[in-house]
Amino acid sequence: MPAFRLDVRVDTQTLRSFPVAVGMRRYPTPTGDFAIAEVEWNPWWRPPDSYWARNDTVTPPGPRNPMGKVKMPFGRALYLHGTTVPSSIGKAASHACVRMHNADAITLGKLVQAYGGAALSDAGTDSIIQDWRPTRHVELPAPVTVRIVYRLVELQGDELVIYPDVYRRGRDLVEADALALLAAAGYDTAAVDRGQLRRAAGEAVRSPVRLTIPRSQSEMRR
Repeated sequence: MPAFRLDVRVDTQTLRSFPVAVGMRRYPTPTGDFAIAEVEWNPWWRPPDSYWARNDTVTPPGPRNPMGKVKMPFGRALYLHGTTVPSSIGKAASHACVRMHNADAITLGKLVQAYGGAALSDAGTDSIIQDWRPTRHVELPAPVTVRIVYRLVELQGDELVIYPDVYRRGRDLVEADALALLAAAGYDTAAVDRGQLRRAAGEAVRSPVRLTIPRSQSEMRR
């Protein structure tokens, strides 16, 4: 989640990756395993019974609908959906839902339908979303799993990436998590500069910090 990225995975293979916005600190996106059982195209926006939505009104499908062209429920009042605020992507900005660029949300919706065994083809979907009406609910015979994780460290090739702790949950765990990740990847953690690792963790406040770790030696460099 701190990477603000949604990966579409089949077994161990990543098919696509999309940038997303997640819940703000006051309304965090929950972690855990969920499932998408339907896709709703040209959705309505019906404000929840929450204080933050007290001034919102029911909004029909259209350019001003905050859900964009599609929404995919994955929990109680939780959705993957498009947005009218593309500048929020890459930030903790929503009220627990996961926002996507509208084009990405459409692509994801089609993928979810394909892997969920929906009877609607991509061509059929395209015919629906050419206009803002009607709203169409597409049930998935095989619900698609959504797994939301909160990881502050990630290994990308020979780079260790440390992400900002957007929910202030685990900054003190970064060093241990990074060493465990490196050990699992076959690095000699005894040679890792712990001081530099701790400094990097402290610097990853507003943007990720990357440390390069060559395979030939565990000497980190920026």
